[in-house]
Amino acid sequence: MPVLIPIVFLLSLALFSAQAVAAPVIAYNTYLYPPFRNADGSGLAHDLVMLLNQRMGGEQFKLVHVPRARLLMHLDHPVQRFNGIAIFLNPAFVGRQRAALFNWSEPLFSDRNVLVFRGAPVSAGELAAGKKGRRFGGVRGNHYQLWDPLVLRGQLQRDDGADEWGNVRKLEAGRIDFTQMNALTFEAMQAQAPELAYLTAVPEPSDSNRRCILISQSLSAPMAERLSRIVSELPADPAWQALMQRYGLHPPGKSQATSKEALRQARRS
Repeated sequence: MPVLIPIVFLLSLALFSAQAVAAPVIAYNTYLYPPFRNADGSGLAHDLVMLLNQRMGGEQFKLVHVPRARLLMHLDHPVQRFNGIAIFLNPAFVGRQRAALFNWSEPLFSDRNVLVFRGAPVSAGELAAGKKGRRFGGVRGNHYQLWDPLVLRGQLQRDDGADEWGNVRKLEAGRIDFTQMNALTFEAMQAQAPELAYLTAVPEPSDSNRRCILISQSLSAPMAERLSRIVSELPADPAWQALMQRYGLHPPGKSQATSKEALRQARRS
């Protein structure tokens, strides 16, 4: 019996160490509505992480859905250093100074935001040059390159909500004049709720719609390098091509700055 105790202890220690090594890295998603996340947990975020895990091999990611504001608090935590990845982001989405503290993958795909109105739409140029007092519905924690400067100058009122659906409800109630969201999310909303068909949308002109993966610098170098290589090879991956077609995604546009260029701009600012 005295001999068995050390053996059992060593086996338990080895099992604990193996579990610790195999613990998945958190992959955060801040897009909480279709097509990124469906009510049953399926969606583009789930499919992307599943594909990455298939290509990664031993080390795996665990998908966690959080509001953008909570992710930013996690990124900025003064003691608990962020050690994970965040999908579907762009350096401009988290703020230039913050973006420079992390690594970024090559772009996954390009999409576009839209400005959503209850009545007749107004172009972004008209909004920027128009009368004061218009009310913009934002999502708490989000950065808006076009609208944040206008808010700071007092030319636009920003009324933040928890999410895109909340802003649509405020739009219906007349509490805001317009809101902004991902075009894929807006299309999914109108498909799920036909009563929203009366809402109108116009493209939001931006060069920061290339969706990338934010990568913590705390991630082990081999894992970070493997992830970056996998993402760079996705355009030729038949499984990713099938997902692109399924969700109606577009390859990163050549006219837009690459994620690395955007990050260099962030570090110069």
